[in-house]
Formats: sequence, C-alpha cells, structure tokens
Amino acid sequence: MNALRARLAVARETGLLAPCQPGWDYPTHLTVELSQVAVDTHYWPLYEVEKGRWRITVKPARVRPVADWLAMQGRFKHLAAAPDVAERLQRWVEENWAALQAKAAMSAPTTAHAAPTVT
Repeated sequence: MNALRARLAVARETGLLAPCQPGWDYPTHLTVELSQVAVDTHYWPLYEVEKGRWRITVKPARVRPVADWLAMQGRFKHLAAAPDVAERLQRWVEENWAALQAKAAMSAPTTAHAAPTVT
C-alpha cells in the first residue's frame, strides 16, 4: 500500500479498473477474476509512464480473447447475438496493445544503460 501511496503522490493521472457488480451483472465472487481477465485479454493493460518512459508492467503469459471477459458480464449478454461487435472490439484491443508495445519499445533504455533484469 505504501508503494501505491508513493506513486499516487507524484502521479499526474491514474486509471483504475473498478468492477461494479450490480452494473456489470456478474457474481460477486468473480470480482478479482474479472479484473485479472481484463488484464489477460489486454483490454485493460497494466503499464506506467515515468519521466516519459513507457513500461508495460504486466505481460500475461497466456493472452485470452476479449470475448472471455465479455462473457463473464451480464451487461454484454446481448453481444452473443452480434459476434461481429466482439470481433471489432478484439481488433481494437489488439491495435491498442500493439501501440502500447511500440511506445514501450521506443522509450526503453538502451542495452548499455539498461537496468538489470530481476527474476
């Protein structure tokens, strides 16, 4: 929590995904999983920009289709009858992820000055 407070103290903008059980129409026990699937589909990528440097902080080991995230929510049940909408959303997500990767790649430090990798 202290790390979050420190980040918020200097943050210019912070975006949060806050699932709303009544509005999104999903079982309450799925709140954490719903958020995780949003990240795993790249619909809600986790990244930070610090001093102009873009860095993706979570790269899912297995990318899931955005349809998985939509199917978990009752508010999108009407999309089952409109697969083209989910396909367009998937393309949008993929385009945005590619743009984020490009920004991160362009602002990555050079290998001569790169921070050590911690595993």
